[in-house]
Amino acid sequence: LTAALAKTICGWSKKESICIGLERHGRDVFLDEIDVSNLVGWLTVYFPLLFDFNKKENIGEAIKYVKEKIRKVPNGGVGYGLLRYFNEIKKLEQRPPVIFNYLGQKSVQKNNFFGKKEALMEGMRAAKSERYHLLEINAFISEGQLEVACGYAKNIYKKETIEKLMADYKNNLRTYIEHCAGQKSDTYTPSDFPEAELSQDDLDSLLGSLNF
Repeated sequence: LTAALAKTICGWSKKESICIGLERHGRDVFLDEIDVSNLVGWLTVYFPLLFDFNKKENIGEAIKYVKEKIRKVPNGGVGYGLLRYFNEIKKLEQRPPVIFNYLGQKSVQKNNFFGKKEALMEGMRAAKSERYHLLEINAFISEGQLEVACGYAKNIYKKETIEKLMADYKNNLRTYIEHCAGQKSDTYTPSDFPEAELSQDDLDSLLGSLNF
């Protein structure tokens, strides 16, 4: 999802790199060190990440690159929030133009009196509330299907522009899914073997010499 989105925005903006703010749930961060069982509500981890696709035209390379980039973020990204809100460094106050959040399985409850009741989604906002990002993209699974919602600054982008962007994202996502589904064997990256401290080239050479 993230790789296809980053590549789509790079193609849309005609640039080789893009900084995207990534958001995720935060209850599993430092779970062994901090007891969050007495906390109620949604805990969120947010951090910006720069993706540079220079010389990474191959889909497989792009997916591996994004996977490794995200997995190399220390402690799931919680450190950025600590730096952002407990320091007076002005650079940390800057926000990337795009934020992406994969919400996983969207909870849906059925009630005999009211029918289907959908959970409140992250990203729903009042019309006059402040917008921190030009594009806010949320993806989630609802009743077995992937859905993607895009909020945007209407004073900057036209509706037709965003519709074209999301259509491109849909097409790229299908291409990426077809690529992954077409692989005859599992594909590994260095973060799958953290204790080995291998580069991607070393890992590819090692796996290539083994017979499965």
